[in-house]
Amino acid sequence: MDIATIAAARDLLLAALPTHNLPAMVPLTDACAIVTTAADIATFAVTALLDGQASASNTAAAFKSSSIDFATETDLSIERMAFDTIAARFPHHHRIGEESAPSSTSAASGDTFFGPSAITWVIDPVDGTTNYTHGFPFVCISIAVVVAGEPLVGLVAAPFLRDGLYFAWLGLGMLHGSTWLVPLADRPTPPPTTIAQALIATGYSYDRSHTALAAQHAAETALAGDPDPCRGIRNIGCAVMAMTLVATGALDAYFIHGLHIWDMAAAVVFLRQLGAVLYSTDGSAFDLCARNCLVAATDDLAAAILPCLTPLDVPREIL
Repeated sequence: MDIATIAAARDLLLAALPTHNLPAMVPLTDACAIVTTAADIATFAVTALLDGQASASNTAAAFKSSSIDFATETDLSIERMAFDTIAARFPHHHRIGEESAPSSTSAASGDTFFGPSAITWVIDPVDGTTNYTHGFPFVCISIAVVVAGEPLVGLVAAPFLRDGLYFAWLGLGMLHGSTWLVPLADRPTPPPTTIAQALIATGYSYDRSHTALAAQHAAETALAGDPDPCRGIRNIGCAVMAMTLVATGALDAYFIHGLHIWDMAAAVVFLRQLGAVLYSTDGSAFDLCARNCLVAATDDLAAAILPCLTPLDVPREIL
């Protein structure tokens, strides 16, 4: 994708914001600054990802929970830039990123990251880091702004995909590049309601225990096997992109255990804006901090998939 696409989408959102009923705690001047800042961070990230692919910046620089969970220098530099930019422009906003501890300037006042007066930026500087180090193109930066506990703004920019820019303000609209997307239910071809009609995605978390793998294999067997197999199962190794593709209709459902808030927050905006449904894998209401999800194009499809899933006991997000 061309970074000019980010500027074009930014300008379309900025032009539409004055017509939208904004939350009381986000006046128009702040809303415009949020959109501009998200676009600025994405522009830096896309440039860094493109530049880093041809250098040592796309090799593992810091290992985290295991040998398959690591960050590159590109991850680290993008998150530093994002946090510094947000802190300079919005000193009272909170910041959560994959590569660093959550940052809060108002914790002493009793405010929380998702409290009724909180505005929190959630950043995944590189979703698909392993893909990035291998040259597999499903790689993106993910940016979300959560207002009073609800994801309000989402931006995903995937520089190695031809049309890899997604930008939305919940209630206002979602852009794919410079095109406003219509809800799934309003499209000429209705979204699927049965497993047999569906292209489903999933992913493997960093938990590779026997229990986790057995649950994953059982779900895939139930969905892809007889008597009514799904049309296919895909694993692109980039959670926020898979969820985004469900929102746009390229995929019909996605399930996974072991995600973090930065893997999901931006896509939650897209899914809700375009009318997809979100659940926890046990069928309960979706919870941004529960670290698992089933998202689907329709309620009927989600209801058909849920019995195929084995919920895992994944610790809640600790912020």
